[in-house]
Amino acid sequence: MKKVLFALALVAGLAATAQAQYRADRRYDDRYESPREREYEQDVRIRRGAIRGDLTRQEVARLKRQQAEVDRAIRFAKRDGFIDRRERVRIAQLQQQMDWAIVRERSDWDRRGPGYGRRPY
Repeated sequence: MKKVLFALALVAGLAATAQAQYRADRRYDDRYESPREREYEQDVRIRRGAIRGDLTRQEVARLKRQQAEVDRAIRFAKRDGFIDRRERVRIAQLQQQMDWAIVRERSDWDRRGPGYGRRPY
């Protein structure tokens, strides 16, 4: 019985170690398979902020213009059929700026709807 329990514990430990090694070699930016997936998630966040009232119309328009710039960079990079390392880095930088812009705009106190401009505390 002890041998069986020891074997199960050993297998569980090896499986956990293998899983930890798999995750350790992935970077933070590897959550998305392609820049288009990340762009889609950003678009969802913008729409959600507009629906909830976290974003004003002007903020939505500004974020959409910034998203169009990211989209142009992706199209420009893909025009030769291959996105090289420098283009990938530039797209990642633009998308990171976009992520921070969404966070910044959704968390400022420009609101629309009932209680416009009133802080909840």
